[in-house]
Amino acid sequence: MRANVSRYGTGLSFPDFADTEFTSRIAQSQLRVDLDTRPTPTLGITVGGALERLSYLNLFKTGGTEFGNGEGDGWLLGTYAQTSWTRPREWLLEFGLRFDAWSPDPGDRVFELSPRLAVKRFLDGGDIAVKVAAGRYTQFLHSLRDEEVPLGLDIWVLAGASAPHVVSDQLQFGVEGYRDIDWFWSIEAYVRSFDGVVTFNVADDPNDDFDDILSGDGLSYGVDLLLRKETGDINGWIAVSFLRAERTFADVLAPAIPRPSITYSPIFDRRLDVDFVLRYPLPWGWQGGLRWNVGTGTPYTRAIGSYAYYSPQFVRGGGRLQWAGAAENQDFGGYAVALEGRNASRYPTYHRLDASFRKPFEKSWGTITPHIDLVNVYDQRNVLFYFYEYDRSPATRSGVSMFPILPTFGFEVHF
Repeated sequence: MRANVSRYGTGLSFPDFADTEFTSRIAQSQLRVDLDTRPTPTLGITVGGALERLSYLNLFKTGGTEFGNGEGDGWLLGTYAQTSWTRPREWLLEFGLRFDAWSPDPGDRVFELSPRLAVKRFLDGGDIAVKVAAGRYTQFLHSLRDEEVPLGLDIWVLAGASAPHVVSDQLQFGVEGYRDIDWFWSIEAYVRSFDGVVTFNVADDPNDDFDDILSGDGLSYGVDLLLRKETGDINGWIAVSFLRAERTFADVLAPAIPRPSITYSPIFDRRLDVDFVLRYPLPWGWQGGLRWNVGTGTPYTRAIGSYAYYSPQFVRGGGRLQWAGAAENQDFGGYAVALEGRNASRYPTYHRLDASFRKPFEKSWGTITPHIDLVNVYDQRNVLFYFYEYDRSPATRSGVSMFPILPTFGFEVHF
């Protein structure tokens, strides 16, 4: 039995605009009970349940006017039962069933049953295993990011009147094994479908409190490779991931009725991602660590040009050119930006090296470990976002980079 309480929030303020506020908060309280039994040496049965309360609050206001807000809470009752059967060095079978009851405010109650099955076949005396797994997974909490805002701020929303819950059917197949006791390797392929993914509704009605979010479908598939050294003073791993993700929503900006659908890559769709982690000893009892990450750029919507928002016409008064629809005595018209397909372009390849140094000190009451971390050791200026200036001739594109080299210091305490 265990209980926990957690809270998390993000906020953004502007020193030059004191009346502007953005905040998003999420809170969770949980009471959980699990029972693990083994009727026979080869059969295990696990049952359990959890009662959770979740709540969220979102607010965006400026100049005394609220341009966006939302709040809600809900109770989640989850129960599960799982059985596993094993024949050492030959078979491992696992079957589970989970039931979730979600009661949001505001919103209607939801009941979901999620079966799961996993089979692992051992070969070569147990050093190699082939595994297959399939199951359904349910989620009642969404984390959204506004793609039009170049900041990684999470906005939390609970399933309910404003957003649906997510149901994901997943299938995985893989092979893994050991090389002696030093090396572990694995390769795994997967495909996952999602019903109930969400994004912001750019054509929402300000008078409707429940149309800020669009629901749609998602699909992702890929392959993960892992090679890990588990023994010795120098150890670590390298992981390579190939991923393709898609989201499909109604195109609310299209003039046709019914709305056609639009499919695009979400902002986290990094097609190739490589992680290399190394741990090694240093003099005087210090421990060193390196992490190098490289990946293809994430998608974004590129501005491809601008065009006059008004149509020009000649008027009296010396034959001066005035823009129809513009204010009187105005010599220029408004300009609009032409965009390509949603998330059709990608930022440049991302790469970064981080280093860490730590040394544990044993005390009678526990352990204290100071550490020094260097983020972005070689000061790689990865692109965070682009902005365009079409009022210049020629038009210019400028990039804003992520953090430069960033040293930090801290310590950990274990009792």
